[in-house]
Amino acid sequence: MTRKEPRDQRDLLRQSHLGLQFALTLGLLAFLGHLADERFGTTPLLAFLGASLGFGIGFYQLHQGVYGRAGRGPDRPPGGRDPER
Repeated sequence: MTRKEPRDQRDLLRQSHLGLQFALTLGLLAFLGHLADERFGTTPLLAFLGASLGFGIGFYQLHQGVYGRAGRGPDRPPGGRDPER
């Protein structure tokens, strides 16, 4: 991606990546739970646990992608400090 692209387009690509990452994490772990259910005969226990774990991990990744490790939001600069303070 070049620096000449509009900021809105970069933000849109970043947000769509976060949503896709969330959905893929949830779907993959739910599918793996389903496969484990078929193997061990525990239907639907492991599929539910896989979906729950996928939701938790996906939400964590989504939160980290939006707010970052420093606790900054989309309007805060790196370092986590408010520009008004």
